[in-house]
Amino acid sequence: MPQASQRAHPRRWPTGSLWQRGKWWLIAGGVAGAIALVVSLSFALSGTEAKRGLAPVSIPSSAGSGAPAFSSLPNFPLALYQGQEILGSPQPNFHDLLGKQPLVLNFWASNCPPCTAEMPHFEKVWRKYKDKLTFLGLDVGQFAGLGGPEDSRRELRQLGVTYPAAPVPDIRTIRGLQVQSLPSTYFLARDGTVHKRIAGALNEAKLRELVEELLKAP
Repeated sequence: MPQASQRAHPRRWPTGSLWQRGKWWLIAGGVAGAIALVVSLSFALSGTEAKRGLAPVSIPSSAGSGAPAFSSLPNFPLALYQGQEILGSPQPNFHDLLGKQPLVLNFWASNCPPCTAEMPHFEKVWRKYKDKLTFLGLDVGQFAGLGGPEDSRRELRQLGVTYPAAPVPDIRTIRGLQVQSLPSTYFLARDGTVHKRIAGALNEAKLRELVEELLKAP
């Protein structure tokens, strides 16, 4: 006569069952989703940084690696957008700015995001030090495909920038100044020699530091 009952054993899922395979697919899917999320966030952040314009913009000019000799450049006229009353002439010559005060020379363009991002910082620093040095923004946009003179005038108004600014007269001047990216800023001592060159955008704190260093230079 068969025994009335036997002790029940827990049920074991057979190896390779649909349940186990489904479980591993869920785990793999979760890992893949997490990776995809990280990659998506990375691309999103990269896109945001690009929109903020943190990387310098290359411009089409050939240049050497040494510091340019400003005193050897042709004495080109500055057709100022603004700052005539500051420089004392509606169309001063470039060499007129040398040998008087230290000079901060900033190369920019109206359709260059890192340029327009730093210009309000330049305005603040210029207002603080304008009695001790000269600021000049040289617009190279029309030779770099980054906006013409009217775009630049409009951008200056919208940004509230008031320090002197003018267009570069020709591509030869850009090459002579060895400008390879935008924005670029040159710090010139009183005698016109190049104290320092910076490629890329500057914030207010870093610009103040560089200006203080320039004012201490012989």
